[in-house]
Amino acid sequence: MRKQIGILTDFGSKDGYVASMKGVIASTCDDCTIIDLSHDMTPQDITGAALFLESCCGYFPEGFIFLVVVDPGVGTARRILCLQTEQKGQLFIAPDNGVLDLVVKQQGVKERKNFYFFDAGGAIGENIIGVIAGMAYGARVVPPNKPILAFADDRDDPVFVKISGRANWGLVRSGLHLGKALREESEKFGGEGGGHDIAAGARVLKSKKEEFLESIDRKIGEQLKRN
Repeated sequence: MRKQIGILTDFGSKDGYVASMKGVIASTCDDCTIIDLSHDMTPQDITGAALFLESCCGYFPEGFIFLVVVDPGVGTARRILCLQTEQKGQLFIAPDNGVLDLVVKQQGVKERKNFYFFDAGGAIGENIIGVIAGMAYGARVVPPNKPILAFADDRDDPVFVKISGRANWGLVRSGLHLGKALREESEKFGGEGGGHDIAAGARVLKSKKEEFLESIDRKIGEQLKRN
């Protein structure tokens, strides 16, 4: 099946910028179809581009690739994100500036008594789940009253899942230390972990994930004196 790539930019259509992008894509991918989503976004309007994506991405087929260039820092060293959704396997390539926040929100965040979490499975690389967890706070996908944990399959060792946690300074001042919590609880379930009070990571055996969720919920509740 031919790859389908949709391009969303704020470049306009009068200059050669969009044509140059298409030329590069065509030179490196000779079996793809390129679709113009829009090139008339208000310049540098990240919120507008995020709303545009949210409104239309569900109408595109499985495996569709969205290439987004709407960014006040275009051409700089800003990090590029590559996000694959769990439901349809769509791929989003965009700058790390919040333009994918609403796409993240669509993927669904679950809630336990003392934390929020989402499980990306194999849809998001374990090396960027911490970024996605942080985006969930930035996009107000979750309120600031609990930390958030993001899970992803460990692609190097499939019997494990990796976890990345993010919190905020208000929770830290209330007693939360994610690094300590993740280290102590992951070790109970065949894993390891650690990090800072506000940001930390771990991995546990995939077969022990549900037990880990219950255990880390209790630990966070103890630290925040909610249990």
